[in-house]
Amino acid sequence: MFRRRINVGSVRAERAVNRAVVETLEGRQLFHDGHVHVAVGVDFQVNPTPVYTGYVADTGAVYGDRGNGWTYGFSKSVADTARDRNSGKSPDELAYGRLADAQIVGSYDAAHWIREAEVVPPGIDLSAIEPVPPRADGPVRVAHAALSRRRKGTELVVAACVELGLELDVIENVRHDEVGPRLAQADIVVDQLNSGWYGLFAIEAMAYGKPVVGYIHDEAATRTAAAFGVDLPIVRTTKETLASELRPLLESAEERLARGAAGRSYVERVHDADKMADRLIDIYSRL
Repeated sequence: MFRRRINVGSVRAERAVNRAVVETLEGRQLFHDGHVHVAVGVDFQVNPTPVYTGYVADTGAVYGDRGNGWTYGFSKSVADTARDRNSGKSPDELAYGRLADAQIVGSYDAAHWIREAEVVPPGIDLSAIEPVPPRADGPVRVAHAALSRRRKGTELVVAACVELGLELDVIENVRHDEVGPRLAQADIVVDQLNSGWYGLFAIEAMAYGKPVVGYIHDEAATRTAAAFGVDLPIVRTTKETLASELRPLLESAEERLARGAAGRSYVERVHDADKMADRLIDIYSRL
């Protein structure tokens, strides 16, 4: 995804990642009341993606009222051909997959980019993980894995825990077999605050019966629930609302227990290794 600020007669693009990449585009103009005198920040993006502060979103929709105080758009929809420029994959690279008899991705979040793909979520051996419900008494401990502090939003997790007086165990630079015992000691698990979906850490946390908090794309959650017949129990949060979403879990042992139990039931339905193997075999059988 690029952030582009549109000014009268010019477009400037800058990559919203670490390395600087500049894309030169043709000049454009915005009209208001018949005059070219409007300067507005537009984030050309794919859905669902948070909008940068001070920008409005353009997802390639047909010209119309966007519900944000502006009316703009394209002569015809280009939403279906939009791509995530942070994905690192060009349209040609993504198109190559269509030469295969089947395309498989690990989540409905990933399927947003390859609509025709089959979804087989990652499976784990649940027989090896005995649930350890969150404690009802004593200090509340939060676990958070930080393979990359920047990508996970770790500093915001630290700040929220300080604000609420929560114990925090930041799990980083350890072997995988050390993660499970530390998850077992947690009462709440905070996953990532940036990517919009969850991975193995959150799956294992739910398998241990822990309530998980994280940033989740609504479309992917809705499609997952429709496909597997179970709602994603991860507590939805954002960078701005993390402390307020953690507070009910801090204050209610019953809520922690209920969310944790729902998480275990969810992974038994969606991430059991044997069930996902059957799902994969079914795809192969149709080729």
